[in-house]
Amino acid sequence: MYKTAHPKRSNWLESGLEGVENIDDLGWNYEDFTFQGYDNVTLKGWIVKASKSPSGATPTSTFILIHGHKKNKIQMLGRGKLLHDLGYNLVFIDFRHHGDSEDGKFGLGYFGKFDLQKLVKKIQDSIFPASWIGVFGISLGATTALATEADFHCLDCIIADSPSSNQTATLCEYARRLYYAPYFMTKAGLYIMEKLYKMDFSRLNIPQMNKLTAENNQIKQNSQIKQNGPIEQNDHKCRILILHGKEDNRVPFYHAKLLFDSFSSLTNADIQTNADNHTNEVNMAENPDIKLITFNDSNHVQGYMHERERYDKAVTEFLCS
Repeated sequence: MYKTAHPKRSNWLESGLEGVENIDDLGWNYEDFTFQGYDNVTLKGWIVKASKSPSGATPTSTFILIHGHKKNKIQMLGRGKLLHDLGYNLVFIDFRHHGDSEDGKFGLGYFGKFDLQKLVKKIQDSIFPASWIGVFGISLGATTALATEADFHCLDCIIADSPSSNQTATLCEYARRLYYAPYFMTKAGLYIMEKLYKMDFSRLNIPQMNKLTAENNQIKQNSQIKQNGPIEQNDHKCRILILHGKEDNRVPFYHAKLLFDSFSSLTNADIQTNADNHTNEVNMAENPDIKLITFNDSNHVQGYMHERERYDKAVTEFLCS
């Protein structure tokens, strides 16, 4: 439990792009970025200004890119290039205790949501004023983004690759598989962490995330925030695209299904399957703002590597719809 909560820093160089091991390899004009988290822990990242505007949008459409557990911002370069080609400003950030950022209370995503909320405000106040904000997160980054929106209602779009619907269950299964730790032992460790760091893991679970379909939509309907993004929404609700591998052995596919079910009723869902049955997608016929794309033969966050063309197409079509 200690190792999971205090991850060893990784010199992660897999960007998802051949020949790209750092942002310099992309030839972008970028700025190094330093940001004080909610408790003044120093977080570091990059800012990349858009080279063009998305169709029908102002230049203030911005995506924050958040990596997974034990990784760093380099993991997001491939996905960032896709968004940059579509015309978005980019903000890459290293989680606390990861990459170039300082150590601090990590909390497996619990404290990350407070950092993310503060980062959104900073972007809208001074980096890209009045910006439309989306988050593209992987694994822990995806879970953190969903939890942030559930609590603070500050995002316009989330692309969540392999998110967890229940962080407690995910950690218990992870500890059982890697360390043969019984569930009661992991739960006891989590209980101690909650008391020690004054946090509540239930805020990362489905019951809390249900706010996305209730309070969030009502709050954004009543808000006076102007929509500046490429997707014109009268009610300003957060759009969500979930991407998940059916063979995921770290965050099993049922998490994606539970999240999708919690966000919207599947009664009138439009379920489409490829002729070869290798991939399929579930799309709400009534609500195009919630979409689930699955990759049948892919493990944890591997849909991007195994079916890059379809992955990129799904993201592009979702953002341009």
